[in-house]
Amino acid sequence: MEAAKVLLLAQGYEATSVRHIAKEASVTIGAFYGHFESKRTMLFEVVRAINVAPKGRGRSFGGASERSLLLTVASFAHSDDEAAAVLGEVLGVADDAGCSEAGALTVLQVGELITSLAR
Repeated sequence: MEAAKVLLLAQGYEATSVRHIAKEASVTIGAFYGHFESKRTMLFEVVRAINVAPKGRGRSFGGASERSLLLTVASFAHSDDEAAAVLGEVLGVADDAGCSEAGALTVLQVGELITSLAR
């Protein structure tokens, strides 16, 4: 997962391919998919890992690259329950914004979260 994290932070989600991640991690593409269901689920795990990283310097999502990954997750949250749950975990708004395992965020809620992240 470290190779995926490094590539995602350097290149962004769209520009990072599974093939490139597998190559950098010295694993086969099959091994990648044996560990992650999809590129999207790998993104969610990377974002979760960033979220639990030591926060001695403040928020883990203080840099532009980290915020970009979080915004990518937010872009999926209106239609993907797992993305909504990840966003809720990271932003600590599970109850307030309706992010939960019970359902995805509404488009309005995603918009409000994206606006707050962009500040």
